[in-house]
Amino acid sequence: MIRTSSGPSKTESHPMKAWLRNNPQDIPPGIDPSKNTSHEIRNALKQHGWDEDQTDTEVILAKPIQEHATSFRGDGKQFEQTSLPKKTLNQVIGNMGLYYVCYQLSRLGWNVMPTARNARGVDIIAYNRDCSSFIRVQVKALSKRDPVPLGTNLNNIMGDFWIIVNNLAFTPSAFVMLPEEVINLAHRGEKEGRISYWLQPSSYNTKLFVERWDRIGQGNDKT
Repeated sequence: MIRTSSGPSKTESHPMKAWLRNNPQDIPPGIDPSKNTSHEIRNALKQHGWDEDQTDTEVILAKPIQEHATSFRGDGKQFEQTSLPKKTLNQVIGNMGLYYVCYQLSRLGWNVMPTARNARGVDIIAYNRDCSSFIRVQVKALSKRDPVPLGTNLNNIMGDFWIIVNNLAFTPSAFVMLPEEVINLAHRGEKEGRISYWLQPSSYNTKLFVERWDRIGQGNDKT
């Protein structure tokens, strides 16, 4: 299946081969939907940057966020489509993850304040109802279900909670962790003398962390 967007909050799914025949501009070079197998077409689309998401019943492909940003008028009709440079794209994904977490914390009754995006430190400070306590949150946003890059050292992992939001190109999933859990589960690698750390999806995508907003608690509870 191929997923398309017809508005800011509406998506549609289409049979892959039929959709490509109706949209020849999106057919990868060397591919003929009438001759190539679905597996060959899927691989070709993925090689050209398409995102893949699998459910229990189907495989869904979508154009990556990296390719285009579409603006919509207030009535939901498409207004314009423009290309985004990688740096801007990363900012868009980061903002998507940040405000997704702000939304979820607000639902829990917290008074939420994002911090300066270009400053080192936590991304969100949230106060409870009577301002008697607060939490500091770091957010890591990913467009797909990818490993989480942690940089060349673990000194920047701080705050009270560390929340990963992945699959932002499809249906977001959140993983609520403690900073010490991130550090303990971090994978260390070295290439050409350069050390780097990351979290594998198998490390954070577990029942202990997935959608565990209860670990944070209600902001409207009295302390």
